[in-house]
Amino acid sequence: MSGSCKLNKDSLSQEIRDKLESEGVVVLSLPENIHKSGSLGKKACTQYALAEYAKNLVLLDTGHAKMMTSYFPLEDLRTIPGLERARYEDPYAGGIGNSMRYLGIAPCNDVLKVDGIDNLFCAGEKSAILVGHTEAVATGLLAGHNAVALSTICDANSYKKSISISFCLLIRIAAIKLVNIP
Repeated sequence: MSGSCKLNKDSLSQEIRDKLESEGVVVLSLPENIHKSGSLGKKACTQYALAEYAKNLVLLDTGHAKMMTSYFPLEDLRTIPGLERARYEDPYAGGIGNSMRYLGIAPCNDVLKVDGIDNLFCAGEKSAILVGHTEAVATGLLAGHNAVALSTICDANSYKKSISISFCLLIRIAAIKLVNIP
């Protein structure tokens, strides 16, 4: 599952809305009886599968309130002060597994050209078991380069998927070192 789902910001308390809009983030401590430790292993975005996300509810201001958890039962969510009237903005599954991942991967080769179509390349989570901005950018650069190479009769095999995967790993390592994650 995706690592987040959206709440309607207008359904949150004024205090939480004000803090979201001024600081961009709100971290709410969860009562022990609704810690989310069992759901961490189900996240596609493993950078959010940390114990801190099980004990706290993190809200980001993205226009809506982006709740950094894969799902959260509405009846439990509404027991948290300030979220008594909370409503999902994307209630596809009623709070049980919004935004499923890995269901739309296109069959493609190492240069990200989709099998069976002469001029279609794919990137991000359409190209492999990849989720995240870094992966989308790295594979998008690769797919774009190879699409141009194909259209200009160059060698599209010059850059392969392994390069973008290596690039993703380097960016992740740098990010971890910057924020001092153990």
